[in-house]
Amino acid sequence: MSSLSNNSLVCITGAVAVGFVVGTLWKSYFQRIVYALKKNPNHQLRKEEDAIYVGIDLGGTTIGVAVVNSVGNKLASAAAAISDGNQYNTNNNGNPRSVDSVVGLMCALVHEALNLARVENNSVHMSIDNVVAFGIGAPGLLNISKGTIQAIANFEWTDVHITNIVAKRLQVDTARVYLENDANAAILAELWTGAGKEKKNVLMLTLGTGVGCAIMSSGHLLRGCSGDAGEVGHTIIVPNGRVHGTTGVRGIFEAYASATAVVARVDEELQSCPIPSPLRQLQAAGTLTCAAIFQYSGLFKEQLSEEFREQLNTGVATDAKCSIAKKIVGQTIQYIGIGCINVCRCYDPEIVIITGGMTGAGNSFLNAIRDAYCEHHWNITAPNRNRIVLASCGTDAGAVGAAAAGFLGTHGTFDFL
Repeated sequence: MSSLSNNSLVCITGAVAVGFVVGTLWKSYFQRIVYALKKNPNHQLRKEEDAIYVGIDLGGTTIGVAVVNSVGNKLASAAAAISDGNQYNTNNNGNPRSVDSVVGLMCALVHEALNLARVENNSVHMSIDNVVAFGIGAPGLLNISKGTIQAIANFEWTDVHITNIVAKRLQVDTARVYLENDANAAILAELWTGAGKEKKNVLMLTLGTGVGCAIMSSGHLLRGCSGDAGEVGHTIIVPNGRVHGTTGVRGIFEAYASATAVVARVDEELQSCPIPSPLRQLQAAGTLTCAAIFQYSGLFKEQLSEEFREQLNTGVATDAKCSIAKKIVGQTIQYIGIGCINVCRCYDPEIVIITGGMTGAGNSFLNAIRDAYCEHHWNITAPNRNRIVLASCGTDAGAVGAAAAGFLGTHGTFDFL
């Protein structure tokens, strides 16, 4: 009798445990559905394989659009120069950078990308009505919650309610359109389908004209009280150091670690040092680029990426070497390694993703940064050189990341359903 009672107790206990787990999973499932419906009351639940998201990447000179499925795979894309936007200007003011022109071009590209997706995927689902959410990735000073661009470089815009305007032009509910900072959009792409997939603590450094940064901490994007969190490029690493840009602050990180800084520092060295250099011809012609400097540094054994090599049309033998280029590129790598140390001390990410034009130098560049990171690592713990990785989403990262912003705005997590 006792044995039977014990067996019965085990069965009952097991059933309760299983029921608790199943109930918890269903609770989570329905909580996510409720979240989606609260964020977008008109959201229609559909098979996830049929769900599509559209990302719009507003750049300084181009606009890119991507149609993406529910697991972050790009189905189609379209892009155009902002100068092409004049044909969509309903105000006839002749300004391709006006709100009217830019939004018109955005929406034309959305329709173009959806048409391509419909043809390439042989699916009738690729239509405006079946887009769950639209995301817009933009630079500048943004109010994410209100969907407004308060100010943006190279555009004479002030307090533009971009989500409302795009929604009206596309004839969709405003609740389906989301705004995100372009640096955050880039990290969202990597978190959804790239180097940061299934990670909750990730930091991205963008090495380009400046040094951008985006931070995912414990599954949440860090924005700060005024949206300025992540301005790592403007942290001071050399007191009273080089002047860079118009911020009025000397010695900031991007004055030593950006592509712009590489060109400026080599230009300064060429002017002050009389030694022969294959770069003098480029300097005289005004065509000195970061790509050329990397090439002539002789530090990278592997071929530079195609995008990097396209910038090399120098007219100078590519097997030539320059000691000035070698010196500046070597110092730049040291500064980037120190920057990686600093962000790891402040934010403790699982990985630091490096992206931007300078990463066209490939794995040799990555390994040099890893070496610098390890060189400046403390002795409290052993350095993990694999903590520093290259981005993997490619040139569509901005548009895919904008689509990811729409996905997160609707579902609240990449794990929805």
